[in-house]
Amino acid sequence: MEKLTAKQEKFCQAIADGRRYYVYQLIDPRDGSVFYIGKGTGERIKQHTREAKAGIVGNAKKHQRIDAILAAGLSVREIIVADNLDEKQAYQIEREMIKAMKNDGITNILNGCVTNAEKSVEQAKALIKMTKPFELWAATISDYKRKAVIAASGSLEAFYKDRMEFLNMVVGMGKNGR
Repeated sequence: MEKLTAKQEKFCQAIADGRRYYVYQLIDPRDGSVFYIGKGTGERIKQHTREAKAGIVGNAKKHQRIDAILAAGLSVREIIVADNLDEKQAYQIEREMIKAMKNDGITNILNGCVTNAEKSVEQAKALIKMTKPFELWAATISDYKRKAVIAASGSLEAFYKDRMEFLNMVVGMGKNGR
């Protein structure tokens, strides 16, 4: 078996460590402008041009730009600007780059994405904010729900306490970077 190059070793270690993500830019070769910023793994960077060639439109402005580049007989320049990242790092860099270039003609629909863990923390914060104080909640819960909660948790108090502890745990995990 052949020995891996240093670059191949680094890549394999990054994959093993969960650092398989990268952040990329799509560049219009006609004027050198960045028109899309994304994050991905594997061949994601090439998917935009493949989809445009196949007539698949997910983002109309990006699709039109790629079509115009191809119609001019040119190819979209695909540049990886950061690699060997974990998912959270990739999302963070993507968001920061989109924010920095938002007024420079990029075609991104969203301002970047968040990881599932970050979504969970935000959802838990929203649920905590929407949760009524125990006494008010207990006084307004329907008989059907009251019976179901008691059957599942033993008491309304136990259910409410477990729910709030769980939501606070999720929020705490976000603060700890997990």
